Amino acid sequence: MEFTVRHELAAPAEVAFDLLADLRQQPQWSSTPIEGELLTGEPIGAGSRFLALQGGRRYEATITTYRRPELLRIEVLGAHLTVKGEFTFTAAGPGALLEGVLDIGAKGAMRLVLPSFRGAIAGGLPKEAASFARFCEARAAV
Repeated sequence: MEFTVRHELAAPAEVAFDLLADLRQQPQWSSTPIEGELLTGEPIGAGSRFLALQGGRRYEATITTYRRPELLRIEVLGAHLTVKGEFTFTAAGPGALLEGVLDIGAKGAMRLVLPSFRGAIAGGLPKEAASFARFCEARAAV
């Protein structure tokens, strides 16, 4: 299932890119309780891997494309789900425009259940984007 999101940020593209690329930051802005741990060394870049824990489930996330500050691709693999995310950041005045495409796939029995979450996922993405925007704006002001 593919979803798109578009949101204007009152923060520079560089700030937003860095915050989204560091999955350890996600608990600070996302309504989804996720714990992230960097498995590879600093600095974060192409090939960086994270362990993410959500609701007792383990996921491994890998940054597959890291072209700061305009393009970030992340692939998340779990026992029941896969998520491929592509995020572009375009400078827009003092801020940036975030555009994202999420491709969520399911494995096993989850393939039967995932379609029932389409409406919830589509409805939640604008809220998550707005929360991310507020987080970026607060960090940019520091």
